Amino acid sequence: MVQGAAPFLILYEDCNQMIKTATHLLTHAGFTVVASFDLQTACAKPMGCTCPQHGTDFCTCQFAILLVYGEDAIPASLVLQGNDERTEFSIVEIPGQAISPAFKAKIMSTLHPSNFLSTAWQFMPNDS
Repeated sequence: MVQGAAPFLILYEDCNQMIKTATHLLTHAGFTVVASFDLQTACAKPMGCTCPQHGTDFCTCQFAILLVYGEDAIPASLVLQGNDERTEFSIVEIPGQAISPAFKAKIMSTLHPSNFLSTAWQFMPNDS
């Protein structure tokens, strides 16, 4: 869990697939989505450390930040954190970068679990 942000959605699906699906849903709803951070990309080169979650040499955990832009210039920071086929979605509000309750509500309604079910057929496992 991201400190200071309780998850508003937990899905028992692969986090990397959920990043793709969330980006698709948000973009289709009129948002602009920019990938800001991706843990697996940042750690693409093994550094000789073990995963704190699993104790393995290769970490399959994922942590990604998507900046979601609406009509305002201030984005919402959507955090997806996952491991073991479980993905948590949180919106992190940064001091001095407040987002409107209506903007936050629109993001959350776009990412309603039923919307993920309706898009599942659109993605193949190896889509990028």
